[in-house]
Amino acid sequence: MPDHKDIQKLLLRMVQLIVDHPENVAIEAVHEDEDNISIFRIKVNPLDVGEVIGRQARNVHSLRILAGAMGMKLRWRYLVEIDEDVRSELPILTTEKPSSLISVSC
Repeated sequence: MPDHKDIQKLLLRMVQLIVDHPENVAIEAVHEDEDNISIFRIKVNPLDVGEVIGRQARNVHSLRILAGAMGMKLRWRYLVEIDEDVRSELPILTTEKPSSLISVSC
């Protein structure tokens, strides 16, 4: 089994350079030896999820391409995921005005 710590550190550093809150970045590694697969789950501040994904998912796609290329050399498959629990913590934005701000003129 290859040393996954180097790849995990590289992914961590790249994500930290993308986000506004680098102190909140964590990457969890799950290894499945029988299938030669490692999954890296990225956890970031809920406000930074959009920056990690990027426009048209370009940032996360690039991270996945780099992880895949490193895995090809080591004959190991690396997958990159964004932790779904973080997405559920995102604030809900609405365009409705609170009723206290609506003025009615007669």
